[in-house]
Amino acid sequence: MAQPAGTAGAGAQVTAQPYLWPWREIEPRLRLACDLVGVDRGASRRTLRLCTPGLALQAATHTIHASLQIVTQGEVAPAHRHSNNAFRFIIRGSASAHTTVEGERFDLERHDLILTPPWTWHDHTNDGDEPVYWIDGHDLPLLRSLSTEFFETYERRQQEAVFPSGHWSDIARDDPHYRLPPNMGGVPYIYRASESLAALKSLGVEAHDPTEGVCSPIATR
Repeated sequence: MAQPAGTAGAGAQVTAQPYLWPWREIEPRLRLACDLVGVDRGASRRTLRLCTPGLALQAATHTIHASLQIVTQGEVAPAHRHSNNAFRFIIRGSASAHTTVEGERFDLERHDLILTPPWTWHDHTNDGDEPVYWIDGHDLPLLRSLSTEFFETYERRQQEAVFPSGHWSDIARDDPHYRLPPNMGGVPYIYRASESLAALKSLGVEAHDPTEGVCSPIATR
């Protein structure tokens, strides 16, 4: 029997299952990981991968990898670069913790969102006295399916922060014709939580969608 246009064929099956990772269960495991895996003992990163039940691959979706990373006090997660895009959403930050991307330092404050474009050098440092946590997300499963995964370690453990804060974003904003260095797949950028929240609060009532959150029955024949 012919299928209506726009419907999935018999071979298209959704295998992923809804799942919730409670923080009360995740945080103790992250702290345990600190005892088992040391970034100063050969490991590049210390993470807990979030694997959605029902998927054949160990990832959050068919194309997106998600994990939780912790960098403890006094640690440096060494510099490297890779062909996949990445973002970091800070769960708990510190005024003494930062990530450096292509020579620019980004301080890690709670609920900030940092974008790390493909093939940009980046490392993470915690000079504070408390661990910092964030969600890592990247499109590695997609790149692996396309056989375009590449990775390289930096010649030193850390980059030097040679550019002032806002360097890359200022260039992109002020000179639309600026051409990034060949190795950079985009502009490193940070969405500050304080600025994002202020922008949301500045929106008037006219920005509200009256249909948001409203469920309407759909009649079918």
